[in-house]
Amino acid sequence: MELSLKNVLSLYGLQDFQTTKVVRHKDRRLELATGAGLFELLERRINGKPLIEWYQSIQSKNVFKACERIISFYSNYHAQTVLLGVFTCRGFAGGDLPPRLPHPIFYEDAHFHYDLERDARFSDLENRLVIEWGESHINWHQHLHNKDKAVLEILPIGYLMPFPGFDRVMLTFAQLRYLVQHEMGNREWVQRLAGVNGIYLITDQKDSEQYVGAAYGESSDVGGIWGRWRQYATTNGTGGNLGLTEKLLKCPDKAHDLLFSILQITDKSSRTAVLKLEQTWKEKLGTHVHGLNR
Repeated sequence: MELSLKNVLSLYGLQDFQTTKVVRHKDRRLELATGAGLFELLERRINGKPLIEWYQSIQSKNVFKACERIISFYSNYHAQTVLLGVFTCRGFAGGDLPPRLPHPIFYEDAHFHYDLERDARFSDLENRLVIEWGESHINWHQHLHNKDKAVLEILPIGYLMPFPGFDRVMLTFAQLRYLVQHEMGNREWVQRLAGVNGIYLITDQKDSEQYVGAAYGESSDVGGIWGRWRQYATTNGTGGNLGLTEKLLKCPDKAHDLLFSILQITDKSSRTAVLKLEQTWKEKLGTHVHGLNR
């Protein structure tokens, strides 16, 4: 028997779907306009509310008219439709919009500003429940009472995304910190990165400054690239490096501009061999002269 969205919501105490809408956010304009990736939209908060929720609450049309609640989803990195949360619609919000919203996209045609309150009963399904949206991709908001959705899976707690392969690893600082905070939900990442030494690159996505580093830990549990990157996650991006420390002391928020990638992996070679490779990559990329290596 196929598990449906209504089945799951009913198990959590929601029985009446007559005034419920299901919505899916898949608007890449938001990411392009703010300069933030999907993860930053979910994690970054203004006045205590994630940026993506501000985006959701401001609409050009009265799409949530006569709607008591919305079941909100977003399209993730792999086009999966993942639960953002269940929200009670409390009518229109009073007052002005926060002045720190990062881009005019939030204000353009903002004729309807809704007061949406997150329903805590469904918190353990947030960012985990994956559904099949169906063929109506253009219809981003739909009534749920006459159209159910199939549940595809429930992801592990803290799951971020599949490991893409060493040559495709590109993590923002926020993503790296999230992985470190949720190791159990992302065991493939931990195992793969802890199992190899290598040379990595940290790039400031705003000013293009780069840092080349080496990972040569010997323990498969806490060593390798994972062990080294975990140090960055717990030191606000500095990792104890002089150049990064100087940069982030001036502006701690610059940590969120950092992108972590892998230049070359090795087996658990000697420290000397890895350090020689590191020096070669520093010379190739000129990070001593023009970058953050000191």
